[in-house]
Amino acid sequence: MRRFILALQFLTIIPLKKKITFTEEDLGKSMLYFPLVGFVIGGCLVATRILLSSILPAGVVDALVVTVLVVITGSMHLDALADTTDAVASGKDREGKLKVMKDTSVGVMGVVSICLVIVLKYVMILALPPSLKNKALLLMPVMGRWAQVMLAYAAEYAGLTRGLGFPFTEQATVLTLVLASTVTGVIAIALFMVQGMFVAAGVLVFMLLYNLFFKRICGGVTGDILGAATEITEVLVLLLLLVIF
Repeated sequence: MRRFILALQFLTIIPLKKKITFTEEDLGKSMLYFPLVGFVIGGCLVATRILLSSILPAGVVDALVVTVLVVITGSMHLDALADTTDAVASGKDREGKLKVMKDTSVGVMGVVSICLVIVLKYVMILALPPSLKNKALLLMPVMGRWAQVMLAYAAEYAGLTRGLGFPFTEQATVLTLVLASTVTGVIAIALFMVQGMFVAAGVLVFMLLYNLFFKRICGGVTGDILGAATEITEVLVLLLLLVIF
């Protein structure tokens, strides 16, 4: 429970009265609970949609759902996406890319990537059949955070210094991966049956390619690369659901 609360505090801005002290080991091993935190986030999105659907048009509700997703996560992963995109687009060598990620300023490509992800999420949620939206809103953040667990286990830490991503790549064990994957698989099957496993398989293949790409250009991953994976995976999940259904 302590590490679940830590994961919830780390991944969201949900106010918790209980503030806990933690070590790098605690932070890294809290990844076990990342999919469950994703399910909590999804529950907040579904609650938002249910509460607003009776008083606002569907398009407005979907826009507000995306807004809640941005707010409840503190835009942390969007910031990571922007830094990662700026680094990839910089055309610099490995060390230069890692320095770009550490830079606190956001470049044009970073801003563009944030806008594209938000627009894509909105448009795809809007395009989903109403009967599938609540299920999709539950699955999307679960898969997004599962992607981080897979990536942290598979990749080496590539940062120039011991940044925020280091504890996760250092502490992600095969047990963490198996348990987090089991939780994700159960949720996917419960929500979408066999189609949920097709979505999970698509995310798995994408993460393998994502890992290989950043291993080639950066030598591994950083906290920004891990966070960017969540945003991209959430878009991918919505896209796969639209293709399947």
